[in-house]
Amino acid sequence: MPAGPAVPLARGSHGGPSEPVEVSATAVDGLDDWLCGVAGVPAGPARALPTLPAVLALTSAAGPGGPAALLASLVAGRPGMAVVHGDQRIEAHRMVRVGDRLLFASEVESVRAMGGATVLAVGTTVTTEDGESVATLRSSFVVTGPA
Repeated sequence: MPAGPAVPLARGSHGGPSEPVEVSATAVDGLDDWLCGVAGVPAGPARALPTLPAVLALTSAAGPGGPAALLASLVAGRPGMAVVHGDQRIEAHRMVRVGDRLLFASEVESVRAMGGATVLAVGTTVTTEDGESVATLRSSFVVTGPA
């Protein structure tokens, strides 16, 4: 089996912790509107889905603490590299509330070759500024490109 592309991230590479990310009513309302309009969930008080930390972590909102920052550093200046989101698991410890100020800290848990690609497993802990555990996220990313 051919080796996947060499990646500059090793097991134990860290991102974060991030600067606090405030959960706004706008973010919660936007997801709630989608629930009601697309998924057919009955209207009610705005709800922050248990998946909201994963949405924030995979955007630039999480800053240097989220997996997006780790992945951006992986492909920066490396033409032909591509990253595909492979898997996502969320362990919610408590509901996210409007006004929460969340911190994200990611760590590469494993790096392995698979069928000409490299697969990164990344764990992200999400806490409040006060240290209260909100969620544990586990994601895998498939990296392809020149070896």
